[in-house]
Amino acid sequence: MEKRIFVLDTNAIIYNPDIFSELEDAVIYIPQVVLQELDKIKLSSQDRDLRFRARRASRILFELAEKGSLTDGVVLPNGSTVKVAIFNPNADYPDNLSLKNSDDKILAIAYQVAQSTSDPVTLVTNDLNMLVKAQLLGLDIQRFVETPATFLEKVGARLKLRKRARTAYPLLLLVIALGFVTYFGWQVIKAGNPTNDLPPEIQQQYQIFKVKEEEYKRILAEDPNNYEALVGIANLYFDNQQYQQAVEYYRRALKIKPEDPNVRTDLAICYTYLDLLDLAASELKQVIEKYPNHAQAHFNLAVVYQRMGRIKEAIEELDAFMKLVPPGPDYQYALQLKNQLMMQMQQIQQNRSNNT
Repeated sequence: MEKRIFVLDTNAIIYNPDIFSELEDAVIYIPQVVLQELDKIKLSSQDRDLRFRARRASRILFELAEKGSLTDGVVLPNGSTVKVAIFNPNADYPDNLSLKNSDDKILAIAYQVAQSTSDPVTLVTNDLNMLVKAQLLGLDIQRFVETPATFLEKVGARLKLRKRARTAYPLLLLVIALGFVTYFGWQVIKAGNPTNDLPPEIQQQYQIFKVKEEEYKRILAEDPNNYEALVGIANLYFDNQQYQQAVEYYRRALKIKPEDPNVRTDLAICYTYLDLLDLAASELKQVIEKYPNHAQAHFNLAVVYQRMGRIKEAIEELDAFMKLVPPGPDYQYALQLKNQLMMQMQQIQQNRSNNT
């Protein structure tokens, strides 16, 4: 019987430290370089919540190591086996991967794992560059394995993304990106391997992403405080679900214009997706304090409060949101969410009464 085999990137573990228990009946490889990156994050990251999540992931792995050898593999109750994968310098790996680069080293390890088995190997990551490189190496790819979303999170995500304020592309940059994407994007892909193995939509997405990213970085190399470019590259990373990278550039933009409510709200959305809820709430409260009629900030804060278990406060923020928007789809969404939260709060109160 074919065994599912996964290799986890660092961001997958940081995003969901419980991923080991959620991947059932599988062999789960953790590259050694990922363990090193977790150590760096928990010791040096500026984000308190990010350090907490790295420590939590490390604690889970430490507990597994107490039950057996992670090098040989530790069996979990869900039927999966967790193993640490160490790069073998004597085994084959693609010449175009640089071992000085952590992402490439993870890819090299995943490649070596794939060469050692006839079963398909899947790299779990949310990094677009790694996604494309992995497919060029013949690996399957999978974005983060998320826990099931609540009704509020599903509807809230649609509303947030649709209403998220965006800074328009500079016209010249857009012309450059669309004009040269075919040539430069093709060269980027061709450097790795023939593109026949990649779906056309992935090729196109990657080509456009790289051209835009490189153009923004060129502008920022010449003018590090170019506000429009900082917000533009942050939005680019946001749209490609690279939220940690987006956070870096949104922060830089806010150092230049700290009172921009839309950029600060987008930063809060990134924190929400990264499950850094305290940071998300803090940013949104700053927006609301300065701009009490910022409807999107109220709605997103309701989502954050719901995820934190602060149901009453979530309902209050939805009420504030509904006072600020006209009757229509957005109002109806919020009303549905409020009704569900009220039922949830009543259920909690009922359970407490039954236990007394």
